[in-house]
Amino acid sequence: MNLLMLTMTKKDDILIETDWFPERMNKMKKAFFRLPEEKKSNLVNVCLKEFSKNTYNDISLDNITAQSKISKEEMFEYIDSKKDLYVYVIYKAFKDITQYQSDNCDSSIRCYFERMYEVACNMFNYYRNKQLEFKVMMNAFYDISNPCFEEIRVMKIEIDKMYEFDLAKNINWSQYNESKENIIKIAWFMIEGYNLETILKMSRDMPFDELEEMMSSDLRMMIDVIKKGAIKK
Repeated sequence: MNLLMLTMTKKDDILIETDWFPERMNKMKKAFFRLPEEKKSNLVNVCLKEFSKNTYNDISLDNITAQSKISKEEMFEYIDSKKDLYVYVIYKAFKDITQYQSDNCDSSIRCYFERMYEVACNMFNYYRNKQLEFKVMMNAFYDISNPCFEEIRVMKIEIDKMYEFDLAKNINWSQYNESKENIIKIAWFMIEGYNLETILKMSRDMPFDELEEMMSSDLRMMIDVIKKGAIKK
């Protein structure tokens, strides 16, 4: 399933991806979307490297333009500010991981908690191959000092709602003591806490295989405990 079917709409000097990315958040100018795919991808990749190493306030457009081999004047043909570029790159990373999760969702799993465990395992599989995207996205979602935090939070909430609907398909909701709504809340609180703990451990430069083993084991334990109370005897 393609969770993220996008359409493009022109508005003033901005080209907007409308199906799921909130229009008010996309400020990239249409000149950016007209770039050759290779040049556009190169700029995004340079941004990912810069964003992964720095907080928002320390991100340097000078570094980005130098590494992507474009002039500052050309850069401002694509954006009005650093913020425009930052929010767009976060959106691209979130689009990528959400599509990955959707493509790798096992529809045969009938327990919502087990499906969330699958989500966590898929995140680690994604992280193996897309470490820059993962680090940039997680930092953006959980760094409350980031001046873009509120916009990123709104983006995450809106996309999570769409993805939440996808995850809830084919679940046997009659097996639980609680309502569907409460089970979803419990599971998402659990996974948010898991994400925060993962970020803390990542910041300590824990070896990836050790981190994956520890976090998978901890999450498995949490899910087994929650299921004992949530599933009807």
